[in-house]
Amino acid sequence: MYYNGVEVYEGDILKIRVNHRKVKNYYLVEDLRDFYHWCNCEDAYNWISSFEVVGNKYENPELLDKC
Repeated sequence: MYYNGVEVYEGDILKIRVNHRKVKNYYLVEDLRDFYHWCNCEDAYNWISSFEVVGNKYENPELLDKC
């Protein structure tokens, strides 16, 4: 799935900003539908305003402790 020009897969680990605030933990994309909904939700308090793919659970399992 592409979102804002970035390709995102299930199993990816993201560093995210929620409502333009940094979130300390990382987010594991377990279901693309849930991730897409979170990016496009109508609740302005909880929507992902930006993200960066920092790895995935297969190649970077050490990041799972931060999710």
